[in-house]
Amino acid sequence: MGDDVDVDDIQRWLLKILEDVKAVCDRHDIRFCLAWGSLLGAIRHHGFIPWDDDIDIMMTRADYERFFAVRDELGPDYMIQDWRTEPEYWNFHPKVRLLSPKPYTEEMIADVTTRNGMFLDIFLLDEVPAPTSLSQFAISALLAGARVVLSAKQYGHNDPHAIVRALSYGARLVRKSTLAKVMLWGATRWDGAGCRWMVCYGGDLRHRRRAVPAATYRDLIQVPFEHTQMPVPREYDRLLRSRYGNYLQLPPVAQRVHTHTFVPNLDQPGQPDAS
Repeated sequence: MGDDVDVDDIQRWLLKILEDVKAVCDRHDIRFCLAWGSLLGAIRHHGFIPWDDDIDIMMTRADYERFFAVRDELGPDYMIQDWRTEPEYWNFHPKVRLLSPKPYTEEMIADVTTRNGMFLDIFLLDEVPAPTSLSQFAISALLAGARVVLSAKQYGHNDPHAIVRALSYGARLVRKSTLAKVMLWGATRWDGAGCRWMVCYGGDLRHRRRAVPAATYRDLIQVPFEHTQMPVPREYDRLLRSRYGNYLQLPPVAQRVHTHTFVPNLDQPGQPDAS
């Protein structure tokens, strides 16, 4: 993201998306919680991490399917991007994408879709057996490999490392729809089996380390987030420590950087509606 981008303005737009998603979820009793950096921001900063430029939530796959079924209630300004709605979708996890207005665009995917405005990431939770089981190890390895191929297929041609660029050429032989079927089969292998553990395959690749008791995501509390309240797991401390270590300590200044390539869209500056 360029230095000319106003992070505060980006966060105002992201908060609007989050609140609109929450309104639909609340209306239908669809459970979700803040995740990853958004969870960290809620606990450490009572809102966004000051330099963060995205918003992450998490829900079970069953709740996501319920949310997908009522997605039209978000209104015509939004769409959900996943393999069903975006033929060349490039991620393992879905997004809620703001279509209009379009104050910023995600430059990295401009060659894939024109529906590249601001977004909210939805990370999905799937049931798994005990994370130390051989079957879970095998599925984790399969999904990690498929995600590497998908990433190389989408972004590898611009990578500075020759080996990644070479992998991207081989990845072109594999259709995204094939990768989608493989990953969906693996991720949902045990859904509905009553497993006592859950994992998010759409986060980092260390799936076995990220498996947590299923009850963790059923026990939620409300915490301050900017001017509103948002749900987080009651056991947020354990989750944050497992991912970030001493999460209350700020990172070095050099690491306080943006992660996305948003650029201002001068044709549609707009302002988020007041909440």
